[in-house]
Amino acid sequence: QNLYKPHLKGKGVINPDFQERGAKDYRKEACLTMTEFEKIIIKCILHYNTKRLIENFPYTEDMISKKVKPYANCIWNYAVNQAGANLIPIDYDTLILTLLPRTNGRFTRKGLIVNGLRYKNDNYTERYLKGGTCTVTYNPEDVTTVWLFEKQEYTEFSLIEHCFKGESISDVENIKAKQKALIF
Repeated sequence: QNLYKPHLKGKGVINPDFQERGAKDYRKEACLTMTEFEKIIIKCILHYNTKRLIENFPYTEDMISKKVKPYANCIWNYAVNQAGANLIPIDYDTLILTLLPRTNGRFTRKGLIVNGLRYKNDNYTERYLKGGTCTVTYNPEDVTTVWLFEKQEYTEFSLIEHCFKGESISDVENIKAKQKALIF
């Protein structure tokens, strides 16, 4: 943050004096869209990995003989091409599921309950009867499916209540709140 904050002064970046008496409201200065802010962050990451010198990196004789430059991306590329590089292969879907938020789910006779919604998977009938809690990965932008995370594997569960299909969690909460208002 220290790299880009000085360049974005007057664009809505929050400074340490935020919410102090007499300080200006930085939210009113905001003029960047999320796309523009993303571009700035990506450029910072690229600069950080390709232009910043790593001065105290412990070079080996092989690295010196191969003239590996002291930048993070050059050191990374050298290390990846070495025998015994300890990288774990992972497919795209598993990576996305790993990055999604997690919460606790509850098995009941009505299905797997996650964020107040019911989900099903035909292979888990006995588990519904036994009950219990579990860890679930979910997409906050689409409640259509959730994934049970057990033994380092993801199992897909589909939404039982089709009226919420394709909705985000916040939309579902709004719909439920409006339903409650009608009842009471």
